[in-house]
Amino acid sequence: METAIDTGLRWGELTELRAADIDVANRLLTVSRAVIAVSRKHHPAGRRFWVKNYSKDKEYRQLRLSDQIVRKLSEHVGAHDLGAGDHGCGAAYMVNG
Repeated sequence: METAIDTGLRWGELTELRAADIDVANRLLTVSRAVIAVSRKHHPAGRRFWVKNYSKDKEYRQLRLSDQIVRKLSEHVGAHDLGAGDHGCGAAYMVNG
């Protein structure tokens, strides 16, 4: 929950965060993907959710993070042995944090 409050990210953005999206040294978070809800008839596989590359004006969103959130997210990534491409960085911390 702290990640959502600190960043203002939406659920679809939080669920697609990966460890590689966090630049610890510069305290930056890059939002490059998001989950969106779609009608089953508009999804090629008939599903309700679609993961899309996320860019506004052809640029990814970057957010400055507080020292506290960087520390907690870094601890979460280490505790769960998340690699650069692993899901769960934001969503798991949103639920567990």
